[in-house]
Amino acid sequence: MPKSRESEAESLHSLTLALLRESRESTFEVATGTGLTYSWIVAFAAGRMDNPSVNKVQRLYEYLTGKPLLRAAK
Repeated sequence: MPKSRESEAESLHSLTLALLRESRESTFEVATGTGLTYSWIVAFAAGRMDNPSVNKVQRLYEYLTGKPLLRAAK
């Protein structure tokens, strides 16, 4: 049974959050490397976002893993 888009997004959120919390880079370095704001990174890392932008989470994931997220073929 295929996963719903909501469960896929939650998985990406959870995985990215874990990667960020395990990262050896400072919050400032991550913000600089991703182009995301320092305050966004801090709020995301603290779990203070109920519904962060999937584009920002994807950008963060790709930065932390060093590889692009697989995209569905059109």
